[in-house]
Amino acid sequence: TGKVGDPDGPYPTPYAAIFRAMAIFGTSGLSVLPKHCGAFMLVFFIAALVLNLARDLLPSRVARLIPIPMAMAIPFVLGAYIAVDMVLG
Repeated sequence: TGKVGDPDGPYPTPYAAIFRAMAIFGTSGLSVLPKHCGAFMLVFFIAALVLNLARDLLPSRVARLIPIPMAMAIPFVLGAYIAVDMVLG
């Protein structure tokens, strides 16, 4: 009844803002991001590669202590409340 997307309505669509931001980023490029965001993305991309390589190349007794980068990224993609629920559950 015209309340789709309204945070207080019956259909709040919580991910609509995230998808809209991704669409703007995809069409406009890095210029729409904050000043040092591109550098942060590059640093964390390289860190994820290094962690994955370390997990693959080190012996299994050491590799099991290295965190999986994709598992560390879940709270940033889904929202912290889901990660907290997973830890508590």
